Amino acid sequence: MFPIIGNATHLVGGSFRLEWLSGTSYRLSVRVIRDCENGNPNAYFDEPTWVGLFEKGSNTRKQNIRLELIKDDTLVFTGFNCPSITTGCTHIGTLTAIINLPDAQYGSTGGYYFAWERCCRNGIINNIQRPGDAAMVLYAEIPAPRFVKNNTPYYTNNPRTLMCANNLFKYNMEFTDPDGDELKFSLINPLNGNLDRNNPQTNNPQSGPYSDIIWSQGYGKLNSINGTLPLTINSKTGELTCIPNAPGIYVASILVEEFRFGVKIGEVRLELQFTVTTCPNNPPLSSVVKIDNTILTTDTIDIVVPDRVCLKIRGMDMENDSIYLRIKSPMMDSAFSNLPEFDTLTAGLRIAETNFCIQSACEHLRMKSPFPVYINAIDNACPINKEAETTFWVRIVESSPPSISITNLDDTQLINDTVSVQVPNEFCLKIKGIDPRDSVYLKVSSPVMSQNFAVKPVFDTLSIGYREASTNFCLQSKCEHETLISPFPVYVEVSDRLCPDSKITYDTFWVKIIPMPIVPSTDMLCMTLFNNAETAVYWGDSSSRADSNFLTYYLYRYTGAGSLIVIDSISDKSERFFLDKNTPEYANINYRYFMVGLNQCRRMGPSSDTLGTFEQLKFMPDKQLINFATVKNNQSIHLNWNPTPELDFAKYFLYKTTKGGNYSLLKVFEEKFDTTFIDDDVDVQKFSYCYHLVMQDTCDNIGVMGRPACSILLGGNSKSFQSNLNWSSYEGWATAPLSYDILRSDPSLPEQSISRTDSLRLSYVDNKLNLNEGLFNYAILATENLIEGSSPFLSRSNTIELIQAPTVYVPNAFTANGDGLNDVFQWVPVFVKDFHIEIYNRWGGKVFETDNKLDSWDGKIDGAPVATDVFFYILRYSGYNGDSGNRKGNFTILR
Repeated sequence: MFPIIGNATHLVGGSFRLEWLSGTSYRLSVRVIRDCENGNPNAYFDEPTWVGLFEKGSNTRKQNIRLELIKDDTLVFTGFNCPSITTGCTHIGTLTAIINLPDAQYGSTGGYYFAWERCCRNGIINNIQRPGDAAMVLYAEIPAPRFVKNNTPYYTNNPRTLMCANNLFKYNMEFTDPDGDELKFSLINPLNGNLDRNNPQTNNPQSGPYSDIIWSQGYGKLNSINGTLPLTINSKTGELTCIPNAPGIYVASILVEEFRFGVKIGEVRLELQFTVTTCPNNPPLSSVVKIDNTILTTDTIDIVVPDRVCLKIRGMDMENDSIYLRIKSPMMDSAFSNLPEFDTLTAGLRIAETNFCIQSACEHLRMKSPFPVYINAIDNACPINKEAETTFWVRIVESSPPSISITNLDDTQLINDTVSVQVPNEFCLKIKGIDPRDSVYLKVSSPVMSQNFAVKPVFDTLSIGYREASTNFCLQSKCEHETLISPFPVYVEVSDRLCPDSKITYDTFWVKIIPMPIVPSTDMLCMTLFNNAETAVYWGDSSSRADSNFLTYYLYRYTGAGSLIVIDSISDKSERFFLDKNTPEYANINYRYFMVGLNQCRRMGPSSDTLGTFEQLKFMPDKQLINFATVKNNQSIHLNWNPTPELDFAKYFLYKTTKGGNYSLLKVFEEKFDTTFIDDDVDVQKFSYCYHLVMQDTCDNIGVMGRPACSILLGGNSKSFQSNLNWSSYEGWATAPLSYDILRSDPSLPEQSISRTDSLRLSYVDNKLNLNEGLFNYAILATENLIEGSSPFLSRSNTIELIQAPTVYVPNAFTANGDGLNDVFQWVPVFVKDFHIEIYNRWGGKVFETDNKLDSWDGKIDGAPVATDVFFYILRYSGYNGDSGNRKGNFTILR
């Protein structure tokens, strides 16, 4: 008998369970889940209820099974302190029957299936169409009992179907299989079956296949609950995971398949209805921080053997709820001696924390992959407790090999792997072996130690220390080491004692011996000859007097083949000459001298030049020529000459005179490259100045007088409409100048060459003057006449100023008729500087005025032409020479 419940809208889920009792006897159970809040209040569990058993291959009915209600449980998902939060309630009705499945009747190799049908589902479901008219089919498949005595898998946790919007939901129904079969989980389409609102129940269930429910748009078996993370299930563990994004009622179906020896033998389907509600609380927070409160930035922490590392694991709840912190790791099931240390369960109000510590050891290196640490933080908030899960990984890392540091004693780094030391200097290096976690053995060796040197490098061949071992490698280089043509190596080896084996690091640096610097060559400067019998030889020293590498100079003399002898050994670098009293007949015998220096390692340097008595007899310093003498800024004269090529230079003597006068010494220069001079003690507008040089060598030999160089003096005068110029010739080059350029400028035009003359012409008449200006500046520029080369020297004269007297020409009429001829009143200023004109009509009215000497009047007043008439003007002007003029007159306009 069935109670009359009409169009019941209450079904939310359920599943089958089959238990093998013995022989052919089984217990069949159906758990039916209904909504006890949102459905029909009269929709109770059907009692009894009927289940159909069918052969899978042919869909043949084997039997109808009557089940009796034995239990009605109410599931409550909220605590007693959450009465104001709407979450719904759920009843689970358990109906059972003992059934017999004889082997003779149940031997189909395709297996069998159970089916239970009922209508209707909850009418407020969001993810299927017309939920109030949708039916439900509970379904399970079993293998043939004749061949397999099988128990179906079943869940052991009560279905938790309440979720919080925008919060992580994780739950496992904890399916188990009494036979130990392998289980595989997936989400599938829920079954609708054959019933509807008008035919909601039956005591004669029909065979399959059964129709699926019809999903609402945007939903499906893989997204039956939409969200940041749609509802998913772990295929191996059966754990459900979801982060729903909207409150509502949603149906889903879980398929649990059982496999034996890799072959599927059956399945069970669990139909569920989930309620997603808005939960006022936030989930707890879980974090992993270092002891110094530094939050880990990655999910994996490396621990180097043998370090001990501690982390702080923390769970926090922002709503001031109690919080439970569960920590587990598969590492705890290992056989290691050193296991992590932590509290597996920690509780607290608002915050719970524990330290996770591990002392890494060599045994841990057997783990080739990081091991996980799982953290679950759970609160007891309303309407349901919320959970946060964090996983971090610990990777045990083998210690790095020890390192080698080779530095200078001040810890500065070497530039490269080769150290150069020049005899006789000393150098030291600091060699370190470093391992921050272990003892260190530092070995240093070098093949140079086996060589027969009196002085060898000093260092410790073996140094031992904890975390660091060091030694200094020092060498005082000596002359004997110069036999080492190539750099010699120094081998460094450092090892530790860590597992699994000691690690060894090698390095090599090289020491290059640089020979002591040789003594630079001297300069054989000059000789002084006495009485045709004695010779004084003078030399200069190109190295410092404080040269510590210097040992001695050998002074050699020879007169021909096979006559080379050392006549003196000079150890005092301050000596600069040697008097050889054994040079008879030096005018007929060429006594030649040179010098070679020896350093402290008695290695010879380069030879000096050779100086002989024959050369000295005819030697005189060369003439020193001046490149140019030129006037600068009309105030001074600049001189320049080339450095002398003489090796025994001592001084330049510069002499000066006005042209045609007697020379006197102006200045002495004692530096060979001091080759310029500016003479400010001159009057370039009155005189031409002449200069010459004389050079003296270190043996006080005076050279001949160099060719004089004389500056150009320009003069001139003005005549009406012309400038007359004349100048003195430039003297000092090997030949007369190539040309003279006449340079001119006025207030409106820059300086430019207006003409060029040859070297024989020293005057010029400029009659092409700029009539708009009356002031003219002139200078002369001489150019050297070079036979070869492309960069001649130049010499400039002084600059003079010539002025023309001013005047203005004024017409007495003009024809303002627009024919293009004489249409304006145009005056002509000549050499005028300042200018002003005023024009009046016959009644004294001013009609025009201007200060522009280049202006004109077009015969108009305010743009209107004036009539033919007589007009009057008043004119004032002045010139560059200070002359001025005034003029009055009249003119006539003709049309």
